[in-house]
Amino acid sequence: MSLTLRKVGPEKKLALIVNVPLGVYLATGIGAKVDEGEQFNLIWQTCTQQGCQAALSLDEAKTKAMKSGEKLLVGFKGRPDAKAVTIAASLKGVTAGLKALGVD
Repeated sequence: MSLTLRKVGPEKKLALIVNVPLGVYLATGIGAKVDEGEQFNLIWQTCTQQGCQAALSLDEAKTKAMKSGEKLLVGFKGRPDAKAVTIAASLKGVTAGLKALGVD
């Protein structure tokens, strides 16, 4: 799995982009949450030979949570009857990275 925070679109909104391996079960979606916060769902964008990509434009509350949080938990399923796979990613350095992007 890889995570990217970047500005997208003409309005340069901050987005979270998640790449996961091929073989995920798309129908159940992909969710994420910061630490023990409220879960939010990302929107599947595309699947290529490199994997499947989901994204979400981040509002102020989610951006603030990512800056102050310790980990981002991302969950998805490999098949309909499987338990969700949850991967934790460190948020260490997010504040400095967003500052470099001009996001306060």
